Amino acid sequence: MKSSKTKFVTALALGVALAGLTQASATVLLFDFGTSAAAPSVGGTWNSIASDQASGTATGFTYATGGAATGISLAYDNFQATTTNQGNWAHGNKDWVDANATADYFWRGAGTATMTLTGLNPSWTYDIELVSARGATGNRVATITVGGLTTSEDVSSSGFNSLNDGWNNGSILRWSGVSPDVNGAIGISFTAAGSNSLFINAMQVTAIPEPSTYAALFGLLSLGCVLVIRRRKLRS
Repeated sequence: MKSSKTKFVTALALGVALAGLTQASATVLLFDFGTSAAAPSVGGTWNSIASDQASGTATGFTYATGGAATGISLAYDNFQATTTNQGNWAHGNKDWVDANATADYFWRGAGTATMTLTGLNPSWTYDIELVSARGATGNRVATITVGGLTTSEDVSSSGFNSLNDGWNNGSILRWSGVSPDVNGAIGISFTAAGSNSLFINAMQVTAIPEPSTYAALFGLLSLGCVLVIRRRKLRS
């Protein structure tokens, strides 16, 4: 009886630890905005948001690797439309960016559009990266804020121009260590400067679990290993 109980506790500890580690490592989401002619695939599974509606909520997202459901939703508001094959990303597949995902975008003329990610873990932080690029004449200047934080460089004063690939000749806009609010939400706002327009082609969201999460999981894994060793010693 004692042996069976020990086996159960060992299996439970190992199972919970391994499941938790798998979930903690599968924390990257990729988003493609607009109606791409070709589906992106670089980096794993992409979540396509191809609505022609100015406002709405998209659900059913999966992680880039493993295909597990995330429980995360994305609400968007005050955009004008989606557009195909007018993105101006000139660098092919770069880092996590798939060129197919940059061929289209959500956009808006003068004014402000917003997005809100919900269903996030309030105790984690998130790194958020996006591409904003469009091929056309004239400047396309906008200020983009994520979770109340502007980019590490102020896009409104550093020449942000989506005509030139989005940022500094093809670099990717990044926000690191963004904390959700107590309800697990992060807001994103796009404000066009003057009569300019704003765009979003693609986005990557990476969850960074708090250190205590990994400590607890490794603790369970260690417990399982200790129990396995103990069982083997008892048998011998």
